[in-house]
Amino acid sequence: MRVDFSDPIARDAELYLFALRAGMASLAKSFPAFDTALTLYWERQHPGTSMADFVRNQSVLGGLADREVLARNLREVVQGLLDNAGLLVGGTSRVLGLTWTKVRDARTMRHLERTCPFFEGCMAEEDLDELRLHLPLLLAWDLSQLQRNADVDVAVFLDTFEHVTNGRGAPRTGDLEDAIVRSAFFLRCVTFVVTGRNKLDWAAAHRSASLTFAGVDDWPGLGDVPDDHGDQHAVGVLSPRDCDDYLA
Repeated sequence: MRVDFSDPIARDAELYLFALRAGMASLAKSFPAFDTALTLYWERQHPGTSMADFVRNQSVLGGLADREVLARNLREVVQGLLDNAGLLVGGTSRVLGLTWTKVRDARTMRHLERTCPFFEGCMAEEDLDELRLHLPLLLAWDLSQLQRNADVDVAVFLDTFEHVTNGRGAPRTGDLEDAIVRSAFFLRCVTFVVTGRNKLDWAAAHRSASLTFAGVDDWPGLGDVPDDHGDQHAVGVLSPRDCDDYLA
């Protein structure tokens, strides 16, 4: 999957989560832990706003047909939660919104609490910004379940990353870059390829003020290591053909 940050619309920490989910939509119809947590987050953060309609209107999440499939799958998650919790009667919801308390006894919730080691902790998070930043951890667990039964490889390309690091104002914990760093840290079973004009400084000690995971212990390949042995490579001096060969 690919996210191009040259598009200003893509530079939103919340939309980045949907981009990750949309990029993996072809692997499975649902990602139970992530989809459930995302649904409950959305209902609390955007009460009265349809998540399915939001997905349909975001062109950065793919073509119209792809967005419609994703919107339908997420809508089914909502309907399933309501139904399992006894909150859906005759196809009509008896509540205005979903909360952790209202659906905690649903079969889906009980199963996730039993099988996903960090699901309950994420769901108990009161701070919605913190909950949003935890969601890639649940996506990583869902993906690991798929990878136990099938040969599934995922690569995430984050292009023109300088638009993220050159954002207005001083970087701070919880912003887009921090959300991306958390996703890369949690999704160990995914290859992240970050391209941009600025060198990544996630391994620098001073970034701990604005990134949840920073420093050479978290990103040893981004520290002061030779180009041939590190995780960062300057490709601007190569010919177009050499760049293609190198990236391949």
